[in-house]
Amino acid sequence: MENNERKSNGIIYNNLAILYAKIGKRNKAYDYFKEAISLREKFMDNDLSLANYYHNLAKLFEEDNNYEKAIYYYLKRTRLLEKNKYDNLLLDSYDTLGFLYMKNNDYPKAIKNYLKAKEILKNNINYENVTRIVDIDQKIISMSLINKYDDRVIDYYLESIKLMESLNDSRISELLAHTYMMIGNYYSQKCEYELAKEYYIKNISLREKINDSSLLVFSYIHLISFYGKIDDYDNAHLIKNKLDAIINSI
Repeated sequence: MENNERKSNGIIYNNLAILYAKIGKRNKAYDYFKEAISLREKFMDNDLSLANYYHNLAKLFEEDNNYEKAIYYYLKRTRLLEKNKYDNLLLDSYDTLGFLYMKNNDYPKAIKNYLKAKEILKNNINYENVTRIVDIDQKIISMSLINKYDDRVIDYYLESIKLMESLNDSRISELLAHTYMMIGNYYSQKCEYELAKEYYIKNISLREKINDSSLLVFSYIHLISFYGKIDDYDNAHLIKNKLDAIINSI
């Protein structure tokens, strides 16, 4: 069989697999994806279409909650992209691997791949990339806290803060305010109350500038609860007055 014929057959098998997946004949879809991959691997192992076939089969396994198989094929895709320097596609590849490892409860490997995705995103700092970085940091923080290796949690929080503050884009303001509150919660749980108060106040100051009454009410209630926790009733009363004023104005 000539290479062009094999290439054509690979495309046909891949398209048939997509069709079978759409109509719910998943076993057929698996078979045809594997046929398409087999042809490409034998004769065109550096072809970008092969990376696409790996992605399609991995996605099918992911939809069926078979994360180990999804990871297996997505790793093959990623290694092909790395080998042939398809750098523009590696961001999503690392991001997807991070997600798959996280779903499979393999947190160290999930974090490793998410960090690779972050490094690519940091090469072009803009609103969209910073929001993706913050989302990745939140996932890394959650995994770190679950597994009680939280020695770097605050570093991830502060890196997110630094990026958002440097962006100087009003669209990021609420995400920044939310992250201030999350840092406050982290320090409060660690009984580092002065640091917690610092970030809770940053949260309120920014939300007052944003001027979203519903979010501000939530922040005031949260801070009142915090002041009660540390027996600072004078400040709790001051914030309660602010809360009453904003509720009466709505």
